[in-house]
Amino acid sequence: MDEDSWIQQLKDVPAHRRGSRRRKIAFVGDDTWIDLFPTQFDDAHPYPSFNTRDLDSVDDGCMEHLPRLLSNLGGGGDAGAGDEIEGKFELVVAHFLGVDHVGHTYGPHDRHMTEKLAQMDDALSYVLETIDSTPT
Repeated sequence: MDEDSWIQQLKDVPAHRRGSRRRKIAFVGDDTWIDLFPTQFDDAHPYPSFNTRDLDSVDDGCMEHLPRLLSNLGGGGDAGAGDEIEGKFELVVAHFLGVDHVGHTYGPHDRHMTEKLAQMDDALSYVLETIDSTPT
C-alpha cells in the first residue's frame, strides 16, 4: 500500500501547478522525519531524538541551521533570475523537541519547562521576524 503525505505531494506535484517556481525542501530537527521521508528533503540536518533526557541537542541543532535555511527560503514566485529561484527553498521544516522531552522526563511544572518554553518563544520570534523581513 502506498502512503500519501503532504511532503511527497510537494515533491510530486509540479511547482508551477502550486503557484511556485521552487521545489526544494529543507529539514532540521527530530531524525524521525528522515526515517519517514528518507529521500524527500534536498537539505537535511537530522538529530537523534530518542533520548528524552537530552533537552537541548535537537533544539540547538535547529537554531544552528535555521539562519542559513531561512535566508534561502524563497520569496514571491516571480522574484529574481532562474539561478536565484533554483537555489531557494519552497519549504523549511524545523522540528524542535526540547519541550516534549521536558514533559516526558520532568513533567509540565518543572523549571526546565519554563526555560524551554522561553527558548521556544525566542525561536518562534526569530523565525517570524526573519520571514516578515524577507522581500517578496
